[in-house]
Amino acid sequence: MKLKTLRTVAYIVVCFCVILSFQNCGSSAGPTGTSKSSQDTDNGSFDFDSTGPEVVLLSKPGAFTRPGFSHFEVTGNDFGGIGVDRLEYRLNNATTWTIFKGVLDFPDLAAGDHKISFRAYDLKGNLGQEKMYLWSIDTVAPTASFSSKPAAQTTSTSAHFVLTTSDSGGQVIINSCKINNQPVSDCDADVTLNNLAVGFYTFEVEVQDVAGNKATAEHTWMVTNAAGDLPVPQFEVAPAAYVTTNSVTLKIRDVPGTGYTLSCKLDGVDRPCQLGQAMTINVTEKITNGTLVPYVFTATLKKGTKTATATREWRVDVRAPTITLVNEVSGVLTVNDIVVYFRARDNASVKQISCKLDNVVRNCGTDQDNLLENLAGGNHTFEITVTDHAGNSTSKTLMWSNPSCRLGAINPRLPVNGVEGRDWVLINSVDLQPGSVIQDFTGSTNASARASNDHGDIVITTGDTRTHLSESARILAVESGVVTRVVRGEPSNRFYIGSALNNCSAASNLVEILHSNGFKTIYSHLQKIPSDIVVNSNVSKGQLVGIMGMSGCVDYPRLRFTTLNCNRQKINPIDSRRLDGQIRDNKRDFEYVNVAMHAGNLDVTNYDHWKSIMLEPVPKDTFTRNSYSLVRGFLSGGISTDRLVVRLYNPNGDKVREVFIDHGQVAGRFFSVPSTLLNVRGTWKWRFYQLIRGGQPMQQHEESFTVN
Repeated sequence: MKLKTLRTVAYIVVCFCVILSFQNCGSSAGPTGTSKSSQDTDNGSFDFDSTGPEVVLLSKPGAFTRPGFSHFEVTGNDFGGIGVDRLEYRLNNATTWTIFKGVLDFPDLAAGDHKISFRAYDLKGNLGQEKMYLWSIDTVAPTASFSSKPAAQTTSTSAHFVLTTSDSGGQVIINSCKINNQPVSDCDADVTLNNLAVGFYTFEVEVQDVAGNKATAEHTWMVTNAAGDLPVPQFEVAPAAYVTTNSVTLKIRDVPGTGYTLSCKLDGVDRPCQLGQAMTINVTEKITNGTLVPYVFTATLKKGTKTATATREWRVDVRAPTITLVNEVSGVLTVNDIVVYFRARDNASVKQISCKLDNVVRNCGTDQDNLLENLAGGNHTFEITVTDHAGNSTSKTLMWSNPSCRLGAINPRLPVNGVEGRDWVLINSVDLQPGSVIQDFTGSTNASARASNDHGDIVITTGDTRTHLSESARILAVESGVVTRVVRGEPSNRFYIGSALNNCSAASNLVEILHSNGFKTIYSHLQKIPSDIVVNSNVSKGQLVGIMGMSGCVDYPRLRFTTLNCNRQKINPIDSRRLDGQIRDNKRDFEYVNVAMHAGNLDVTNYDHWKSIMLEPVPKDTFTRNSYSLVRGFLSGGISTDRLVVRLYNPNGDKVREVFIDHGQVAGRFFSVPSTLLNVRGTWKWRFYQLIRGGQPMQQHEESFTVN
């Protein structure tokens, strides 16, 4: 009785599950029949899926296409199922299905009609509906002809054309219309050409079917006039301007009608010729004083007393161009930037010069420096090919090896003389941790670092604006090498005048030197560069390469010193011991740099006057009244609360001027005193004070001048 009851309960449960489409049914048994099921192991429910995925054609060839363009892109859509398992196709009369990944190409199908079928299975094994596609490989060009056209010879100055086309694929489009190889703007199946002068004309129409097959309809005719004027003879076949063979063929187009004769000459000597008949002429290369001399062929058409002449010239060129290397590059080099200088010559003219560096095309030219920069260590080839107008060509290949970057092969120092903190100040250095963290060469980080975020150079300045007199402004090569770039002639052209900023040229005077280990050093913002510093010149360690200046977009004299490795990445040229052998304490007190003063009238609104004073001020310590005094101060190091104070005292000891330099103004500032303040004779004083960590001002430096 108990067993019967349990069977009855089980039967009721199964039936209940069927009624509810097996939702929330805890039995693991599946249904009977052809439908497939699976159990959702997350919630214990059953999901019945008996529908196969649909095939979707994302890309397919046109109904008519040319060979090689039968490309298919296919995917499947399972419409909420658990996914597509595989795609299959069957081409033409194949009896078996082939699995593929979704992309098919059939480059070798024969001309004619083709059929392909696709189907897809989902992950449960359900098969979707088959999808079929039909298309044709069309290799037959359309037909094109003129049902209306002018006669072969006419006196009409207009010509009417009607184009007739046909194609098995149906639609035919017109690609272009040309009259004597010149495009006709109004191009369709019905064209009228007007205002035709006496001469030969060829009208050509190109058409295309939907598969891309092309055909051309062409008609040639001659226009004359009542006066009997003749058209210029037309060369149907003629040599190009330059040929490489000793045999050429010419053919003069035949003229419809009667009574026409043709006479020909080659370099003034009669040659037999006939209208519409090809002629072969044997010639040789003609050279006079090293230059190719042309052959001149004339054809004269005559009828009655009327004549018309056409001329054709060509040169026979059987000699290839020459390539001469001015500087030989081979073997193992000691530098990673090289210059290739070559001369390309031809007895006629050079048409094209092409170059490849390690099989990669790059620009190059004859009679110029072809700079190959940033070469990695290892073997390299540089191929030069020169082609003349006749098609003759010559190639020359250079092969060499470049050194690998050898870090430490040179020991860069800062390119200035004098004492840091007295003669010059390092106001910015390389950020050794690009990104959010700033770290300078001393190891100091963020606010304490002597670097700005992501800065890649060393910036040095001097307080003496009389840079041509200052020893600290002499910029020296840090290591021997070869000069690879020099920029001269850029003005010192950015100054603050009051609150206004003058125009600025981004370019600066600079010198770039390539060193033996492949490293480069660059010295920028120079005022002057010695005349012996030129590209390809050798420099020795410690040699003068320039004078610190203000060229480029800067507002005070400075040197931007850049060091690049073989991969042309900016690197740090100094470490914490390399300045003067002492480990630098970044938190030391302020450094102060010399003051330059100017005596005389100073028009701060006059750009040229201001520039001349900043570059070459008159060094005087005695001033007259109605003049200006100009000073400059620097703040370097310290912490964010430190300041530099500049004060001016008159002979009576009265403070008449005070200016503060905040910690953020590490570049320095200029101060000028108007003539209205210099109204007391005697000794005036500029005094400089430090405000350290919020303490009281401490005098550090004093400059005096006299007002008469």
